[in-house]
Amino acid sequence: MLAVLSVGCTAFAISMDKSHWRNVVQKPIGVIVLIPEKRLVLSELLFRVVWAERRETYYSFDGIWDPAPILEQNCVATLQRDFNIRTLTLRGAVEPGSYRDLVAVAEAAFNTERRQVKAPADRAALREEFWTKPPMKYLRARPTRDLGKIGERLGVDFILELSLAGISMEPVGPFGIQGGTLSVFVYGRLIRVADEAVVWLNRAAAGVHEKELTDLQEDLELLREDFDEAVMRVCEPDGIFRGLKPH
Repeated sequence: MLAVLSVGCTAFAISMDKSHWRNVVQKPIGVIVLIPEKRLVLSELLFRVVWAERRETYYSFDGIWDPAPILEQNCVATLQRDFNIRTLTLRGAVEPGSYRDLVAVAEAAFNTERRQVKAPADRAALREEFWTKPPMKYLRARPTRDLGKIGERLGVDFILELSLAGISMEPVGPFGIQGGTLSVFVYGRLIRVADEAVVWLNRAAAGVHEKELTDLQEDLELLREDFDEAVMRVCEPDGIFRGLKPH
């Protein structure tokens, strides 16, 4: 498998300030993971007689597969191992029903902004949105009121919010004869609980080339394996966490 990593550009990102960094490493930070759209997009290039057109098919994994724990585990491991940052996962610290409600409110806010920032109709859905029309109003705004309150109650000074913007499968080569690339797209932002300011922001995407994946519904296990590998690369220090530790 061939993995390719793309990281956020400086125009998008907010790098960590040294004064904030000293506070970040003093005690655990809270971690929450959002999956705003619980579906995978299959992008196909169809060749007609004299032209080609792109078709996108969506597969919902809601209730079948939860990718949030994998993203959470990999990113938490990187924070602890490479940045010496202690973490407190909200998934484990908050009562399950309250955590689901907390995530649902944040995901709804994310999707509301996402619908208002539309990419061109002929876009490759996730890729175009992610790199050219991200939901900046949401990403740079204060968190939902409930998230701020949870942070105060747990006694954390910062909350890391990871949003899995989407998962896509795109064919490689004419008619997809060279297989496809499974890609994941992730936003990360660090919120200071005291004043609900976003003190760090970045995005990263990674793709895993897979020749064997032919049917997304039947090959769910293989899909999960490719997702795990792509997430490992997104969560590398130079991936989603670029700019987190000031130089």
